[in-house]
Formats: sequence, structure tokens, C-alpha cells
Amino acid sequence: MKRPISFTRTVRSITQGDQFRLIRYFVAGVSVSLGYTLTIIALVDWGPALNPEVANVVSFLLWTVASYLAHRGFTFRFDGAYGDSAFRFIVVSAVKLLASMAVMDLITRYYESSYLSASC
Repeated sequence: MKRPISFTRTVRSITQGDQFRLIRYFVAGVSVSLGYTLTIIALVDWGPALNPEVANVVSFLLWTVASYLAHRGFTFRFDGAYGDSAFRFIVVSAVKLLASMAVMDLITRYYESSYLSASC
């Protein structure tokens, strides 16, 4: 006879099992992306009225730390030393920041479009 599926066992399986890593990656990625975008909106429209380029950098730096911690602890369940993984993450994030700055600048200054189209 087959055991009934329990909610707690299902949640534990998704949050801990390797076969659900892609789902965890998706959840962490969407959460960080939403936080990044909402932070830019808050800094440009509701907060201290920063320009979109500065708000992009501030939000990117804040959410890069959150992204690192979420993917390290939740997505990949890595509990080893921080040294190598942090260095790789910082290098990749620096390249992503430069690309993000270029896109934000291109869309807001050269195409004179809304910063929202660059932050999504």
C-alpha cells in the first residue's frame, strides 16, 4: 500500500533534495530579481529620489549579497568555506554590475526610455 503524501514531507523534499535544485534556483532568482526591481523603484520614485543609474548600483550591491547568501544556503546547500566561492561570485557580480550599468545608461540616456524597462 502506498503512503499518502504529507505536506511537510513534500516541503522538506523540495527544500533539501537535489532533484529540486532547479526549483530552488528559480524561487531564489525570482525573489532576488523582484527585490532588486522594487528597490530601484523605491529609490527613484518613493525614496530619496536618486537617479536611475545610482539607484541601480545601490540596489545591485544590496541584492548581490542577498543573492549570494540565498543561492549558497538555499539553492545549492553549500556549507564549505567562503573563500573560493565568494571570490568567484564577486568576480562574476562585478562583470554583471558593469553590464547592468551599461544597460541602464543606454536605456535612460540614449534611448530616453523609462528606467523600469532596464531594471526588469
